[in-house]
Amino acid sequence: MSLKSRLLLIATVPITVMLVLGISGAWNKYSDYQSGVQAESLVSLVVELGETAHELQKERGMSSGFLNSKGSKFAENITAQRKLSDTAISRLNENIRRIDASMVGPRYIKLLEAANEPLSELVKKREQITRLSLDPGESFRFYSETISQLLEIALHTGNQMPSSKLARLSNVKQALLFLKERNGQERALVTGGFSAGRLTSAQFSTFQSLLNDQVTYLRLAIGYATPDQEKMLRAKLAEPIVKEVGVIEQMVKEKGANAELVYSPEEWFAKITAKIDLLRT
Repeated sequence: MSLKSRLLLIATVPITVMLVLGISGAWNKYSDYQSGVQAESLVSLVVELGETAHELQKERGMSSGFLNSKGSKFAENITAQRKLSDTAISRLNENIRRIDASMVGPRYIKLLEAANEPLSELVKKREQITRLSLDPGESFRFYSETISQLLEIALHTGNQMPSSKLARLSNVKQALLFLKERNGQERALVTGGFSAGRLTSAQFSTFQSLLNDQVTYLRLAIGYATPDQEKMLRAKLAEPIVKEVGVIEQMVKEKGANAELVYSPEEWFAKITAKIDLLRT
């Protein structure tokens, strides 16, 4: 069973139990029921934060390839991906509206309110990308900052959980989301590099930092995971596609900054996306 499914299952159990028992005549039962409802809302929110980040990560990567290739790469894919991102954003907003402000802290409410600001800028940035009037670096920064804000909400959601079991599962999910994001940033960065034919010194330094960050977040995910979850994660990372991505990464590392990079950006995008999808649990 995936981590998303386990989170949702554990959250909905208290609600089912309370509906069977009934809530009339006992305040503590009502309080438990409220906690169960809020738990389900928070878990659903974490899941949708992850799904929205996932779609924006793909959009960021395609935008990088599109801009760095002067529009010759990913032109056919980017419109469809934007629609997927919009669908995910719509679901996320619905989940944010379900959060009971009286059951969470004021700082958490501010995080939820602030999430809408960068998402409202998305239409304008997309128009600039389509016209090739946005610098590739600015596009990368915009998407990364937007995704970072979503992950910041996920990071603080564990503190709002009404049970330690849900909090632990939420922590595993958070670590995986940050691991996925570093892989997503690498996807966008290297897609742009293959489209442009090289990585600048600054880009190459970022590439190396992203690889180091992935090691850190993988350690965190394993540290929070149960033995079964750790076993499942290690099995996923033993898949052949992960090794294939590693071979390409090693080639980029050996080439270094400002060296000519000759590799299909579309093939790279497909391979690392397959790796990232393994972490989408």
